[in-house]
Amino acid sequence: MRVYKTDKRPVRILEPYDGSAMFIASYVLQILLQFILMLILQLTSAADAFLASTGGTCVLLLLNESAILITPLAYSKIRANNLYTQVGFGTKIGVAQILIAIATAFATIMAFSPIAEAFVWLVRLSGYNVDALTTMQINSAGTLVVGILFMCVLPAICEELLYRGMLSRAFGDNGVVKGILLSAFFFAIMHGNPVQLVHQFFLGAVCAVLYYMTRSIWIPVIVHLCNNLYAVVGSYIQFRAGADGSMPVWGMVLMSVCGLVVLGGLLCLMYRASAKTQNKRERLAAEQGKGKWLRRIRILYLTQEEEAVLEREQQALQDEYDACENDETREMLLVARKEEKARIDRRNRRALIYASVLGLAMWAINTISGYIG
Repeated sequence: MRVYKTDKRPVRILEPYDGSAMFIASYVLQILLQFILMLILQLTSAADAFLASTGGTCVLLLLNESAILITPLAYSKIRANNLYTQVGFGTKIGVAQILIAIATAFATIMAFSPIAEAFVWLVRLSGYNVDALTTMQINSAGTLVVGILFMCVLPAICEELLYRGMLSRAFGDNGVVKGILLSAFFFAIMHGNPVQLVHQFFLGAVCAVLYYMTRSIWIPVIVHLCNNLYAVVGSYIQFRAGADGSMPVWGMVLMSVCGLVVLGGLLCLMYRASAKTQNKRERLAAEQGKGKWLRRIRILYLTQEEEAVLEREQQALQDEYDACENDETREMLLVARKEEKARIDRRNRRALIYASVLGLAMWAINTISGYIG
């Protein structure tokens, strides 16, 4: 984490190292809490009955989400980071952005659910026991309310705080595209099974794009919440109607194509709404040429303080270079900068590898258990 002092307050910019460390910490804490729970259940010989109950599922969900929530809170406390300001809890958003976010959740389901269902069909065909996954059965009004709380509200807040509020910012330090893809990748494998892999990746990517556009954690929270809400309520409606929710292939293709078109339109609307809310329309219009959209999203994402800090950093480096007495001194300065950058890059890359290996290893273990369990 790079820390810069300003007239108002220190500005802290997360790096990939920070994001990787938080992912590892959250995963290790999840495993530890689950291990303690299973140890207690084994001692009481109530594991199977407990895990099969609604209460057991709620406890597991609560433990997992607690680990995800504790990590950014603890990391920010240790690093003296103002989580409320940095993540964007207080960032101004308009009614139009909220409505667009709600519609975006529905469009995301339309666009990517058919693709995810096709992948799940292949996974089931390969012998994976999809039915063995621990899920809450939404078969009554009571379980619907509990499901909304534990499967919609709780994950939306906890997971978005970590994966968008912290990881998207950390991985986005090296570019918007990397921030989107890496945060979506870790968000997907965190779920620990192939059934949720595809849809969660695309959902995470959409939420990251929206977070970069608005710099408000509430927008991805709304999208995540509505996404889960549509699924939970839809499951309850299907149960009550006695339908299996199946759709012909042509219907799934049509649904995905329409969803992608609508999603693209909604993202454009969110871009315009964010530009208006942040009063940056003129600055954004001035960005032309190759890569203009990535630069525009970065302009929306960075706060004025962060932009000022980065500009001063570049100016300080240039001043230091200009102050060199001769070419030999300048060359030594450039070499020193390259070595320092290489050292930071190695640290970030190593941390990213460790986080990826841990996440993929746990995902693989859980997946293999679905084939042999």
